[in-house]
Amino acid sequence: MSRTRLIRAALGIASLSFFFLGVVSLAMLLKGRESRSDAFAPTPQHVPVVLLNKTVTVKSTEPWQSSGVRVTSDQTVRVEASGKVCWSFNNPDGSGCVGPEGSWYSAGQLSDKSGFPSLDARCGSLIARVGGTIYFIGNATSFSPREEGVVEFMINDRLQWLWDNKGTFRVSVRVEK
Repeated sequence: MSRTRLIRAALGIASLSFFFLGVVSLAMLLKGRESRSDAFAPTPQHVPVVLLNKTVTVKSTEPWQSSGVRVTSDQTVRVEASGKVCWSFNNPDGSGCVGPEGSWYSAGQLSDKSGFPSLDARCGSLIARVGGTIYFIGNATSFSPREEGVVEFMINDRLQWLWDNKGTFRVSVRVEK
């Protein structure tokens, strides 16, 4: 075998070796990328489905007012509110007019707690009820109802003193699943 043939054979084997080494390296690199991309891939998250959007006006002079929105315990209720109501002219803070967040004190802090739908919520604030459970709403909140029922709203004032109130809250209700 001549020296030239020997060199060509050696170069051919070397070329073939480099080719296979390149293919194997590329395969390992791609496999490594796949496993790395899987490790950093975002986990699937629940994207809520909006079932209903509705806006209602809540009068400060009326007790529980139906929104007409029926919910179940597997849903999320998102509520946003705006507006101003005057719920008491004998208010300890002197104003008596508040936004959906209500006054700075809760009904439970008053010496006479009688007649308030919620002792935990701030006086004059927006509250909601589904079934027998009352929720503090304020400017905005979300909750999962404990039971099935219609979402009702009112301001947290003594039921016997609603007649002297003034103003309304504009309330947006969004139901998601």
